[in-house]
Amino acid sequence: MARRRPRTELSKSTRENQERLVELLGASPDLTLRLVRIGPRGRIGVLLVAIAGLYDSAFVSEQVVAPIVACGRRDGLTRTSAVSMIEGALVTASEVRTVQTLNEIIDEVLAGNTAVLVDGAERALIVSSAAPPSRSVEEPDSEAIVRGPKVGFNEVLQTTSALIRQ
Repeated sequence: MARRRPRTELSKSTRENQERLVELLGASPDLTLRLVRIGPRGRIGVLLVAIAGLYDSAFVSEQVVAPIVACGRRDGLTRTSAVSMIEGALVTASEVRTVQTLNEIIDEVLAGNTAVLVDGAERALIVSSAAPPSRSVEEPDSEAIVRGPKVGFNEVLQTTSALIRQ
């Protein structure tokens, strides 16, 4: 029987949320926590949470961090409006959704997505950035064939489906 984690609500403080995430996930070296300061005098903290090796770091830099920094330079940015403005700035990212608890953040981050927590907000944004590691398609060593394609499947469903459809 699976043991359920207690439901853990988000705090309005990115520092508090960061401490609780480290407590729940452990101080693992592949846990990526990046704090970006935006707004007037850098008073609004934006915490990005991901697991190294499970997310596309180039995508996150271009489609998440850059729009957040650009949003931080806008006039009228306040702690109360920051999460809505950032959500609007992330429109170029593939998929953005909101979650309400640390448990949901942990599940999403472990799936390879990136969580964006903003000071003053009791919700977090999840950006689809998963890029799981995979092997390239190559000729199988154990199953030699005389006729037909000399390509073996790998663990990526999309790649395998594409090979079957060829």
